[in-house]
Amino acid sequence: MKLKQGCKGCEITEHVPADRILESNELSFVNYCNDPVVVGHIVIQPRRHVESLTDLRADEIADIIRLIWKYSKALALAMDPKPEKIYLCMFSESTDWHLHFHIVPRSEQIPQKERGGNIFNREVPPEEKGHIFIKETINRVKAAIEKLSKDP
Repeated sequence: MKLKQGCKGCEITEHVPADRILESNELSFVNYCNDPVVVGHIVIQPRRHVESLTDLRADEIADIIRLIWKYSKALALAMDPKPEKIYLCMFSESTDWHLHFHIVPRSEQIPQKERGGNIFNREVPPEEKGHIFIKETINRVKAAIEKLSKDP
């Protein structure tokens, strides 16, 4: 797989901590966000350096859509409290990032002023950034994925 020097997306697929990787295959990469804005914040990206949605091959887009569905469903099962909404955001604007998707579960506890696009501007409470808390969340998501594999 050809990576682009200086692309943070390419670097993440090569250097993300192993305990944050949720799934990886030859087409796509899924990880718990390195700088989460909410509990359960997941990032999905193609493995190949792609700067636009229209540059994806059919097999890549099919895999990414499958993963978006799978992890959205897993977050709905794993999160407590249950998400009121699950946001899907696609980014490919920056020259130092390739195309990637954020799945962001939003609970009713998130204040109105921090919802929608403002979710990325929220002040994340320190406990939500703690390694133990993140590890517990990742374990809940993985357990939900396991449950989905048995009963989709």
